[in-house]
Amino acid sequence: MNRIRVLIPALGIFIVVISAVVFLLSRRAPPSAVPDSVPTPQPTSFFILSQAFTDGETIPAKYTCDGQDINPPLTIGNIPEGTKSLALVIDDIDTPSGTWIHWLVWNIEPAAYLDIGENTTPAGSTTGRNGFGKSAYGGPCPPDRAHRYVFSVYALDRHLILPAGSGKQDVLNAANTRILGSARITGLYVRPRR
Repeated sequence: MNRIRVLIPALGIFIVVISAVVFLLSRRAPPSAVPDSVPTPQPTSFFILSQAFTDGETIPAKYTCDGQDINPPLTIGNIPEGTKSLALVIDDIDTPSGTWIHWLVWNIEPAAYLDIGENTTPAGSTTGRNGFGKSAYGGPCPPDRAHRYVFSVYALDRHLILPAGSGKQDVLNAANTRILGSARITGLYVRPRR
């Protein structure tokens, strides 16, 4: 009999705890209200990124001389306050003769988040001369081994007064004291063996 007197209160507490757990679980958000994925945190400082590759990774062949030879999609964001224009330079930094320019664009109109689609030049911008002698994008085409391609963007406090077809040094000289910030990503590419 004494055992029953001890078990009855313990059983009562057990029933209360189970009821509380069932109640709390029933109030949980339905599965449709739970997000499918966790949002990717955005960088808090000036940045450039590509939807085609991540920093330090391989650039897909589509954007090279072995593919369609078109520029990859780029996003530029958290542009410094006071920016009036942007300049974009893509360099191969592993050539024996120094750097090789693959794309040079300036007077890009800034926006809070600027998307440059693949195979597009930003509207209203000016394009400079690349290492191939053209005022256009020229994709990675390393002759010997894996090369690094640095995508640099510069936030400027004014538009640059330079003619189309100017070279990288002309752009950097004109931008020299006008740079409010810069950001970069690096992509890699090695040509397939033939």
